[in-house]
Amino acid sequence: MNQNFDLLFAHDPLICGEVVSKIDQSLIPDPGMGADQIKAVHSHPQALVQCGTFLLDSGRRVIPDYDAAKRARMIKEKGLVYFAAVASERAVRICAMKILSKEMANAPNNYTRFSDLSKAHFPPSGKNKTSIVMSVKPA
Repeated sequence: MNQNFDLLFAHDPLICGEVVSKIDQSLIPDPGMGADQIKAVHSHPQALVQCGTFLLDSGRRVIPDYDAAKRARMIKEKGLVYFAAVASERAVRICAMKILSKEMANAPNNYTRFSDLSKAHFPPSGKNKTSIVMSVKPA
């Protein structure tokens, strides 16, 4: 998450809006795989954290990957048996795959706020918020 803050410092964008989305993660295996056959799970590091309890309890190896939907597609196209991805239901639909498990997040009400960024100034809407990013020198 610190990468986001570093990018805000580096590029100095303006936050002009936000979208809050409910995040539901799904376990997406190779189409021929059953739950007991999956040895490793690929996903974005944040998704792996969000589903940490489920994944730790399963005993499967977790592999960070910054594009979970792309990894799900690759698992299907290359027939990577014993592998699965943790991704959204949208990724499942796009890749025409099946869901083995869903709603695996540690917290059932898992929401993420996405900021809309711009270089242009927008007039106040009356619903404005203030976001502050600070940096301090290490002691």
